[in-house]
Amino acid sequence: MSLSPECAQQQDREAANVKKILALAAVGSLGIHGLACAITTLLPRQVTAQETPPIELLLVSEPEEASPKLAEPLAVETPVAIPEPTPEDFELSDSSRESSSDVLMVAAKLAPGAPKAPEPASSAMPESNALPSPKLDLDD
Repeated sequence: MSLSPECAQQQDREAANVKKILALAAVGSLGIHGLACAITTLLPRQVTAQETPPIELLLVSEPEEASPKLAEPLAVETPVAIPEPTPEDFELSDSSRESSSDVLMVAAKLAPGAPKAPEPASSAMPESNALPSPKLDLDD
């Protein structure tokens, strides 16, 4: 049946229809893309940040130093021997009227290396508010 003249005519008609459809699709695609390009050129562009001028860096070489000075070693404190508490240190007076200062005195006696009370601040203000300048040893 594929060799009959009616089938050959049908195949020719279908091939012509396919060619027409492809031609119309190509023209339509070109039209749509042309319209999209025209619209994008007519629309205002997005506002972008203005370009800032480039930052200029000036590199200055530092003078070469002969050799870095080594810091002096810190003085190491010798460890303090902690006395062993004796039973007398724990005994409190028999009176029931002990004040809190008595308890604090005993606690201070038992606590080795306890921090000392800070000295009261002087009420006089320094003459200038400037910080003292550091002393540098540049003799070497």
